[in-house]
Amino acid sequence: MTSSTPKTLAVIGCGNIGSRLLQSAAAVGLRGLTVYGVEPFEAALQLSAERFAQIDSPTGAPHRLKMVASVDAIPETVDLLIVACSAHQRMDALKSALSKTTPRAVLLEKVLFTRSSDYAVARDLLDGIPTWVNTTRNIWPGYVDLKAALPKGELELSVDGSDWGLGSNGIHFLSLIEMLAEAEVTSIEITDPIARDSKRADYRDLTGVLSATLSDGSKAILASGEDEGRAMEVTLKQGRTVYALNEGKGTLNGEPFKILYTSQLGFALKEMLTDRASGLPTLAESTRLHKLYLDAFRPHIHPQSPEGELCMVT
Repeated sequence: MTSSTPKTLAVIGCGNIGSRLLQSAAAVGLRGLTVYGVEPFEAALQLSAERFAQIDSPTGAPHRLKMVASVDAIPETVDLLIVACSAHQRMDALKSALSKTTPRAVLLEKVLFTRSSDYAVARDLLDGIPTWVNTTRNIWPGYVDLKAALPKGELELSVDGSDWGLGSNGIHFLSLIEMLAEAEVTSIEITDPIARDSKRADYRDLTGVLSATLSDGSKAILASGEDEGRAMEVTLKQGRTVYALNEGKGTLNGEPFKILYTSQLGFALKEMLTDRASGLPTLAESTRLHKLYLDAFRPHIHPQSPEGELCMVT
């Protein structure tokens, strides 16, 4: 049951991803939406406001944007809280926001957290609040349609290309194969790992091959090479049937395949705002997957303390 009561949305952290989520907020098909963007850095604050203004409201009535420097300026209750800062800062940002507002629903960016202990803390903090994790391929129209067309049976998802960010982006594809197969990842192994500093300061990533097995026998093989110049290729196999995806061109076996950018999630935010529902994985579902994921990366990202709590991927 939807409501006509004006809604309020807050985005915590308005860097590149957060500013694109603000654009999605600008595209939400509701009247009277008030959007708070929380960003302490003036340059990011200004860029976010500019990007928000680039999107026309589908209702014809522009949403109200309030860019603020602190969570102290957001209301005591918001209909949707989005935490979009980097992984290592996410828990502090979440705690800070929850000390100032009570959200009716929450969306968290991935990678969720870099500290193992943060996952239990998040579970307790958000107990009773519908919470999802923004691994967006789960709601891309192309993948949703593909899932509807797939017969029941084991799948094999392959991703290959030049250094496409195995640590930062691999979680998207593991979440995707879980959605397509309707099964859970039970084990993850990484071979031929070469760790390096990430483009984002203080974080790490690696090249290599990640192999995951699911509870129904499905598999995912994610390969990120040291070489340069190879665009990422995505292939889904079921028996003798092969689905070749080119996400860059938006094609599946040469036919149109609809992808989504982070700025095109207005429909998903609307569903969270009005129905407190989403096709994205829940916090509990994504926590289970994230813990397997980070446990597989940690020995390679932090070889000096492979059993430690931190895993600095984002």
